[in-house]
Amino acid sequence: MLDTYQPVIDAVKKNGILIITPHMSWGAKGSRQRIMDTTVENVKAWLRGAPQNVVNQ
Repeated sequence: MLDTYQPVIDAVKKNGILIITPHMSWGAKGSRQRIMDTTVENVKAWLRGAPQNVVNQ
């Protein structure tokens, strides 16, 4: 059940316009490089038999 207070819906009804923009903070070159570096380190650790950054055990 929806709350009675819906600020986005209320704003659209009032202004008749809705602008949606994507969230891309990970898209910067440094962020992408960090993801790749972390992935490589995770695979190397797994191959050594010492997994790191394990989510489910």
